[in-house]
Amino acid sequence: SGMFRDGGDVVARTGVVSGTAVTEQALAVLAGMDRTRPTFLLVHYLDVHQWKPWYFDKAQPGLARSELSEADVKASYRQSVRDTDAAIGELLKGWDDALGLDQSLVVFYSDHGESLMDRRPSTGHGNSMVEELLHVPLLVRYPSALPSRPLSDGRSASLMDIYPTVLDVAGCAPADLGPAGGHSLLAEPLGERLLFADFQLFNDELSAVRLGPHKLTLNFTDNTRQLVNTSLERTGTDEVAHEDVDLE
Repeated sequence: SGMFRDGGDVVARTGVVSGTAVTEQALAVLAGMDRTRPTFLLVHYLDVHQWKPWYFDKAQPGLARSELSEADVKASYRQSVRDTDAAIGELLKGWDDALGLDQSLVVFYSDHGESLMDRRPSTGHGNSMVEELLHVPLLVRYPSALPSRPLSDGRSASLMDIYPTVLDVAGCAPADLGPAGGHSLLAEPLGERLLFADFQLFNDELSAVRLGPHKLTLNFTDNTRQLVNTSLERTGTDEVAHEDVDLE
């Protein structure tokens, strides 16, 4: 994708294919882009999203979901992560050869996490608002010419922060995204703020709002809510409830 106002974007639909195939297509798109203009490339990998049919079912053919072992599930998922890591490495090498990583902004993130039988007796996603699904990686590699390149400082961040951060690095005026929008990660520490999550998928319609370690999950299907403290170690499969009417 070029994100050009003149309509010069390129969209390649790979379908549900391996990370290797995604990288090959992404590099082919990059090779055909006008490198005299600022270049934006968004690449979506699916190995870890499709880990069960591509990895577990291949390694353990014929097993029903009820027969999954935690060790085998995690081994299959780890292999999908390793394969994605290798595919992204090839993408970064190709980008470096074409444009140079030192003058590029690289953002790595995930749209959601995955339950792997570790703290909940289930696998997959789209079924709850637990931390395994909401706490996702966000890694930012800033251009070498940027005067200040912040390291991890323990702040809570949101996927909504990616857009204003990219604008900030590019020297553009940050967009006003409203109270639920993101903030540039180059800005001074903002302190604790409200972070939001939402989905309507498969079963219930759920939303969550977080302030520091506390997370309030709202189920709009059965009209229930739960406040939890995510900083406390679980003793069972559920997150630790937090009774605080004023905070709720």
